[in-house]
Amino acid sequence: MKAKEQPTARSLTDLLRLVLPILAAVISILTAHVLPSFDQHLANSLAFKATACASDLWWLVPVAVATSFLSFEAALRIKSNYLAIVFLQVTALGLLLAWLSSQIIGSSSVLASLTASTIGFALGLMARAFKSAEAQQTSRYFELAIKNSELNETRLSLLKQDEADRRILASDLHDQVLNELKLIKSKVVALPDSEPPTKESISAIESSLDTAGKHIRDVMESLFPSVLENLGLCSALDQLTRDSCQKAHIQGRFIKSIEDRELETLTKTEELLLFRLTQEALNNVVKHANAKTVRVTIEGHTTAGNTIEGQNNRIILSIADDGIGFAEKERGESRGLRYMRLRADLIGAKISWQANKGNNQDNSEKGTVVKIELVRNIG
Repeated sequence: MKAKEQPTARSLTDLLRLVLPILAAVISILTAHVLPSFDQHLANSLAFKATACASDLWWLVPVAVATSFLSFEAALRIKSNYLAIVFLQVTALGLLLAWLSSQIIGSSSVLASLTASTIGFALGLMARAFKSAEAQQTSRYFELAIKNSELNETRLSLLKQDEADRRILASDLHDQVLNELKLIKSKVVALPDSEPPTKESISAIESSLDTAGKHIRDVMESLFPSVLENLGLCSALDQLTRDSCQKAHIQGRFIKSIEDRELETLTKTEELLLFRLTQEALNNVVKHANAKTVRVTIEGHTTAGNTIEGQNNRIILSIADDGIGFAEKERGESRGLRYMRLRADLIGAKISWQANKGNNQDNSEKGTVVKIELVRNIG
């Protein structure tokens, strides 16, 4: 963001601080001019020498302007708890200025002083509210600017991750599918032209075709899991847990503690990203945790403020293992964990890593729990 696009410190509030007190002074002088008898009555009640009249209104200007500016600045600057006391003090100061005017020049206006302090204070409160709104707007402006910058960084990181995934996919296609197709081609070319193919050669070709088909299905599943589309999130997580643990030769279990109807409000994007986050967490367990067991749990909870009684609006997905765990420093610096945070941010979910103490009687830290929390607005 360029600096010239940012809001400047001087704004409309600075102009109001000059114009509004003058406006209050003008109104107070005109009021004293229109109501001279009332002004005279106020002056007599306070034992002032004289009041202003039409011929010497200019004598009222210094007192009216000074009182207006003092009242305006007091209302604009003083804390809210002391506004009433400050208003009384400013009003008394305005009367003191009027008394000094009557003593020095023999002309004063109590009504002008009271009007200037009252209107100036009221306009100061208005400017105070405007300044507060302006500050909030500026704060929101910079918050949006920061979020926009973070969003751009997130998009760039995800693009880099997508490019890395594409390279992995291309590598899988080259190393697995393409090699199998080359092997099938060599077997077909090796078939004799004059003799019918033997059962062994046909079986070898069929086996190679089956292997190639399996590799293609694996690549397709890595792009988008069909079970997620056909059977839903819980079934996809269950199969993902079983397949991942079976390949790694560890014990795995999927626990569902939420009603299916509570998952129906999830969008396809939310379901896919929750699945991908679980997939990445299980891959980390298989590659780095050296664990013997892993447990994937999805459950629902109700948060304060939920407007639908009896319906959970918070989904918690956790992946717990009994492996070696990892240090706090690694949680902040690992590229894979940063990508997991970025994916969680895309759906407004919170992800955290903590030591697994659930299955240890001595409360010792053994293993890691990855916790993904998604709060939905269902009110």
